[in-house]
Amino acid sequence: HGFVECLEEPLSSSSQAEECRLAVLRLLLQAIERKDGGGWGLALFLLGFDPKRPIRSAVLQDTTAPGVARSCLHAVVSLLTPSSDCPSSPPLLRRPEAAVLAFRLLYRLVTNTSTSVPVAHFLRNERDFVLTQLRALPFPSPSNEEATTALEATAWLLRLVAWELRATVTSRKHQQ
Repeated sequence: HGFVECLEEPLSSSSQAEECRLAVLRLLLQAIERKDGGGWGLALFLLGFDPKRPIRSAVLQDTTAPGVARSCLHAVVSLLTPSSDCPSSPPLLRRPEAAVLAFRLLYRLVTNTSTSVPVAHFLRNERDFVLTQLRALPFPSPSNEEATTALEATAWLLRLVAWELRATVTSRKHQQ
């Protein structure tokens, strides 16, 4: 997909590449948040869901599995995952506006009744995403003009963490 390449464009590249990244994130987010379902199918396809299978029973796999194509979901998670050369901070926090959109997208996906189970399973089991993000907190403070946006990104992450805690507690109650 050209959408995946746009998301994965190096963060140090041009402002045009950054505008493309923001546009893809906004497109995905708007399609997921629309109440009338407009764009829903396209967004799910770009995020790696098979349009021929039920959404709730989808299995989103890491790209290390044979035959799995890289999707926008893989790209978003990679952008938010701290690298080995800088484990204390996700690279996307250098671009707080994109981080806000990315964390918000993941939150919307896990809180949506249709996409919740497959996306939460992917984040939890394939990437241990929420725990990795918690370990990176507090995020380094950016410049003053980006501080509010960085706090907004942190707020969306904390919403995701709260959802994960609630889901874990609910799951354990059902197991007892």
